[in-house]
Amino acid sequence: MRSLFFTFILFMLFKNCSAQQSGPAGLSIKPVRLFYTLLNSESSVQTISIVNNTTSTKQFKLYMQDWDRDSLGAHNYLKAGDYPHSCAKWVIIDKDFLEVKPGETQEVLVKMKMPDSLEAISEMKWTMLFIQDVEEKITPSKEKGVYAAVQNITRIGVHIVQTPPSLKEKDLKMINFIKKEGVKNCYRIICQNIGKVQFDCKTYLELSSVLTGEKTTVKKDLFPLFPNQVRYIDFVLPENLIPGKYTIVAVADGGDDIPLQISEANINVE
Repeated sequence: MRSLFFTFILFMLFKNCSAQQSGPAGLSIKPVRLFYTLLNSESSVQTISIVNNTTSTKQFKLYMQDWDRDSLGAHNYLKAGDYPHSCAKWVIIDKDFLEVKPGETQEVLVKMKMPDSLEAISEMKWTMLFIQDVEEKITPSKEKGVYAAVQNITRIGVHIVQTPPSLKEKDLKMINFIKKEGVKNCYRIICQNIGKVQFDCKTYLELSSVLTGEKTTVKKDLFPLFPNQVRYIDFVLPENLIPGKYTIVAVADGGDDIPLQISEANINVE
């Protein structure tokens, strides 16, 4: 008789809700961005509301983590206080655990207390407050004869940003505009925030056919840029473009008070 061996593995799968979401179905957490504009020695308190519109009681733990974005826009998380631009050590929350009954609203007070230091207000700082579901949801799965248990954990990140009011400088630089090797009709804009404060940036390509004069615009969603951050934005040209020669203009737009960054080239669309 053949013996059957089953391997049980526990994976912890974090489901992160971005700052554009209020939370999983039935839960509302707002706001998901807290902006402070404090001088040294000043403090301010803001409130986060957690509304439970489900039929069951929810329990959450609250904790801080630092984070930054990589060149493609993905979040990288670090231990609170380890990141050079962290303001986690200045943040005080009035509770690190809460229980919210069905139909109930709970509030969390988030206090930013600045130290008496001019260095503290020399640049923007940011961190993340996570509100994590304590309930463990174990989902069994099977793949190629191996059984695995996946532990689903939902957590909502609240962005916390401290911008000293003395910082005003906004500036954007397009570092390069290139054809991305190994991918058909793919082009990359590389830009950087060279100012002192965060702003939202949009990028797009404008193509004009040398043969017909027909114009095509390829857009990307708006994205935030933190000071010194370098961002890569990749564009794949539409498949319905007629092959041939085109003039292509790459544009990075940081807003009304920031000069447009533009690069132009002549290309062949395959």
